Amino acid sequence: ITMSWVLVSIFVLLLLKSTCASSSKPLRSRSYSNPTTNRSLDAFFAIDASNKNLDATAFVQMKTAVSNIIENLRSGSVHIGILLYGSSQTVDILHTPAHGVESIARIKMRIEQKQFHQSTVDNPSTLQAALMEIERICNISCRGTSIPRLTLVLTSDKQPMVSNAQITRFSLYSRMTVIAVGIGTEVNIPALSLIASERRVYSISLASYPILIMSAQSIASVMSSVPPVLQYSDSTPTRYYDDDDLDLYNTIQYLVPDQKDHIAMIDFETSASGNINSPIKVYVSTLEPFPTSDSSDEAQFYVSERCGKVLRLRYYLYMSEQVKRLYIGFVVTAQPQTIKYKVSSIDYFPIKSGAFHINTSIRLRNDYSMHELKLFVRQKEGA
Repeated sequence: ITMSWVLVSIFVLLLLKSTCASSSKPLRSRSYSNPTTNRSLDAFFAIDASNKNLDATAFVQMKTAVSNIIENLRSGSVHIGILLYGSSQTVDILHTPAHGVESIARIKMRIEQKQFHQSTVDNPSTLQAALMEIERICNISCRGTSIPRLTLVLTSDKQPMVSNAQITRFSLYSRMTVIAVGIGTEVNIPALSLIASERRVYSISLASYPILIMSAQSIASVMSSVPPVLQYSDSTPTRYYDDDDLDLYNTIQYLVPDQKDHIAMIDFETSASGNINSPIKVYVSTLEPFPTSDSSDEAQFYVSERCGKVLRLRYYLYMSEQVKRLYIGFVVTAQPQTIKYKVSSIDYFPIKSGAFHINTSIRLRNDYSMHELKLFVRQKEGA
C-alpha cells in the first residue's frame, strides 16, 4: 500500500484551548497612527532621468506628474525626498526631507527648475545606487517606525533591475515599502514587479507619460494608504477609535522574518462590550495589501473569547517560506473602542500519514509557558 504524505496542522487543536491562558505576558501598548488616513508619511521618489529612457518632452511630463503627486499628498504630515538617477555618474539629490513642516511650494519649484541633461554620460548612476542613497538618508531623517515609509520608483527603463540583496535590506532594515511605476509599453513587467514590495498593487505599468500625469491622484492615493512595516518582535500598537473611525478600513503590514514554514498567530484585543462578534471585523491575507474580505485561497482559522473585560479575537494563518509580508485589514463596526494587536509565530512541522497518537509540546514564541497537546493523526482515505 502506498502511503501518502499529509500536512497535519495544529490549528484545530489550538482553537480548542483557552485563548485567555495562552499568553503569560500582558500586551504592551504604544501610540499608533491610523494608517488608513495617513496623516504622517515619509515618502521618497527615485526618478529615472536617463536620456536613454526618455527625451526632453517626456522629462517635462515626468516633472508635472511628480508635482501633481506631491500636491495630492499635501493634506498630511509628509516628509519628502526626491532623487534622480541615470543623468550623471552620481545620484542627483534634488530634495532631502525637512526636519519640520515641508514647503510643498518650494519642493515643486525645485522640480520645475530641474533641467534635462541632453548629453550621455559614461557609467551613469543606477536605480540600485538611488535606493542605497535613500537608505542612507532615511537612516538620518526617517521618523519612528510607526510612520509609514515608502519609495516611489518612476522608470521607463526596458529592464529595470535591483539586486535581491538591496530589496531585502530596504525592507528589513529601512522598513520600506516600494511602489514601482513603469512608463512605456516596452518596460519589462516581471522585472518591474521584482522591484515592488508586492506585485499586484505596488507594481504599476502605464503606457505613456501623459497617462502618468492623469494617474497622479490615484498613485498618491495608493501612497497615502501604505501602512508602516511592522515586525513580529515589535511592541504591540494600540489606538482609541472614536465615532469618526467607525466603518473605515484600517490596514497593517508585517514583514515576515521566518525563512521557513510557520503559523502566524494574530491577536486582536478590544475593550468593546456587547456581542463578542460585533465590535470589529478582521481580514487577513498574504496576497492582498488592503484586504477587505476573506480570501478563499488562504486557509484561516478564527476563535473569539471574552477574557474578563477584554474581547480577544485570534486568527491562525499558514505562512509558507516564500511569503515575505502579511497584510491585515480591520473595520471598527460597533462602537468607539481601544484596540491593540500583535503577531507571533508557531513552528510548523509536516507529519507522516498513518493512525497513531502523538504526545507533543509546543512552545509559543515570546511565551515561556508550555502547552501539552494530544494529536490523533488518521491515515488519509484511499492511501
